[in-house]
Amino acid sequence: MTNFENEDWSRRVPKKHFYAVPEGIGSFTDAQIDEFAEKLYDQMVRDMGIEVTEPTTEESQQRGETVSTKLPPKMKLSSRFFEAVEYATKWHEDQVRKSTDIPYICHPLGAASLVIESGGDEDQAIGALLHDIAEDCGGEPRLAEIKQMFGDRVEAIVRGCSDSLTESEEEKASWKSRKDAHLSHLRGATHDVLIVTAADKVHNARAIATDLLCTGPDVWKRFNKETTPQLIIGYYEEMLSILRAGGVTDQLLKPLESAIEVMKGDHPLPLAK
Repeated sequence: MTNFENEDWSRRVPKKHFYAVPEGIGSFTDAQIDEFAEKLYDQMVRDMGIEVTEPTTEESQQRGETVSTKLPPKMKLSSRFFEAVEYATKWHEDQVRKSTDIPYICHPLGAASLVIESGGDEDQAIGALLHDIAEDCGGEPRLAEIKQMFGDRVEAIVRGCSDSLTESEEEKASWKSRKDAHLSHLRGATHDVLIVTAADKVHNARAIATDLLCTGPDVWKRFNKETTPQLIIGYYEEMLSILRAGGVTDQLLKPLESAIEVMKGDHPLPLAK
């Protein structure tokens, strides 16, 4: 080892302190030099009694440094959420997305993810997971189960998001009748219902828009003759207007608006004015 005393530091370091560097330091790897320099710096700071503080975010930004701030999650999901995932998976396990082989459960999972990402709470996320169960899996009996398992607030969200509560598919009214009635209902709906409805519509509209971009206007053939492209686009436009008036966050409205624009652009027929 070779002893040295740095002239610049000698005025601040008591004379009794000397610092040694390993012989052959010139052959050290970068990692070894960094390790040695860090240890040497720590020792000198201790010898001089210097109090070292971390720079503030503002100071780091002024020096042009990249600031990485790790924040805790805004919400920690409880066992209720995972119980809701299991419950939704059970009721949707044999269902697929319209005219595809994609498991239907991806839709409520996607809607729940959008709720969480847009700042929603756990009850709203659970409502998103369960929002289609009463409408598509048995009506009022399912709502009674949901109320018992997840509480009044979640039950109210699922009820408010349902455009039909019949126990069988055959009992449902026509697509247009159901959608018109549901749009009317949403004009006076709670914020909970509007947030979950927005997440539902964003996930559905983005799926249509993505398929239009990938495969073209043949996507519209998935829908029955009653649900023409004009009706579907008009429905989403009215939905966007209602959600905007209800104060839904732009984190949900902007993606919905973009998806509607794609639908319009890839529409194979002239839209009704």
